Amino acid sequence: MKKRLLAALLAAAMAASLTACGGSTDSNASDSEGFKILISDDTSEGGAMADAAKRYTEETGIPVEIVEVPKDDRDTKLANMIQGKDAPALIRTDIYGAYEDQLMDLSDVISIDEFPESLHEKIQNENGELIALPIDVTVTGMIYNKTAFDEAGVSVPQSEDEIWTWDEFTEAVKKVVANSDCQYGLAFDKTQRRYQVLMYQFGASVVNNDGTAVVANSPESVEALEYFIKLHEDGVMPKSVFLGTEDPSALFKSGQLATVIQGSWKISDYSENISDFEWGVTYMPIGTQRANRLGGNFFCAIKDSGKEEQAKEFLKWFYDYDNFKIYCEKGNYMSGLNNVTPDYSVHPEMYEIFEQELAASGDAGAGDNAWDYADVVGNLLLDDVCAALNGDMTAQEAMDSFAQEVSGEMGIPLAS
Repeated sequence: MKKRLLAALLAAAMAASLTACGGSTDSNASDSEGFKILISDDTSEGGAMADAAKRYTEETGIPVEIVEVPKDDRDTKLANMIQGKDAPALIRTDIYGAYEDQLMDLSDVISIDEFPESLHEKIQNENGELIALPIDVTVTGMIYNKTAFDEAGVSVPQSEDEIWTWDEFTEAVKKVVANSDCQYGLAFDKTQRRYQVLMYQFGASVVNNDGTAVVANSPESVEALEYFIKLHEDGVMPKSVFLGTEDPSALFKSGQLATVIQGSWKISDYSENISDFEWGVTYMPIGTQRANRLGGNFFCAIKDSGKEEQAKEFLKWFYDYDNFKIYCEKGNYMSGLNNVTPDYSVHPEMYEIFEQELAASGDAGAGDNAWDYADVVGNLLLDDVCAALNGDMTAQEAMDSFAQEVSGEMGIPLAS
């Protein structure tokens, strides 16, 4: 698998770097030398990390270089930087399993208790070392075209007591499409994380809660995929997204979608780029339970980068209450620290609904969230979902295929 090959590449790069340096480096001799942070998506998300780096340099005199690369190129860039003896001190990343062995223990930087308990297992390695520090938490929610709903005379749920079932939601958006300029009722981002939200809402998951068995082909999982296929067959969802290259954000901005299920980070984008209609955030429909797919970014520090102390000093500064709050507010991020609540300058009422979605998620997909199987198996779920959507496999066949693949790659048995 790609992830395993990357891990081997990173290990080889690190070994070569250490050999060339005689097993150590004196790059830390001067704290004024500065260091690098490898990152992706900062420009599109408001430049919050670049702003933090600038403030740190102004306060300390220590230069911080932000190396920003496309997300798909980040891991390869990291391997190349290590191989070239130019390792970054820190990386901001959403997954890190492929290079877990190259990460420093950061337990002496900040207490794990400062972060949500639901993330504790995920951010420690098997030795109990704190190897990843949560930065921002991302949550999935439902964004809707308020103008279209008003034109159609359809009201969205105003409280958690009024949340639609999936069938009620489907009927509502069909009415909106019939009585507005919208062409489709719903779209998801084409990612397996967005699709997992539907899985969890139907009571399904990839692995069980304690991570001891693969349950991806459960009856609930098959039912979720069958419902997803039906939404496409009925024209509620456009096939051009999951079976093509259509961007759901572009569809929503152009007024073609009644609703879109996306992450909390889209609030900033739509606030800046939608002027032709009113839009808002409402509650996602419920299946057998309310559920979400947690995401977000983490800080990791690279072992033997030669900048270990600079990395730790920056992290101590970054996670100071005031500095971290400024970062979250600059990027309109949901906080990864327990005691920091940003004052959002844009649509705070929308973030409140995302916060309610997060609070209502419970332990849905707990095993998946504790161990991000995507680190190991990549986009296999997305591939099998698309195959079923295209008619190449039945929903049952697709989920059986996925479950077998996950079991083989992760070394976890199928549930009996």
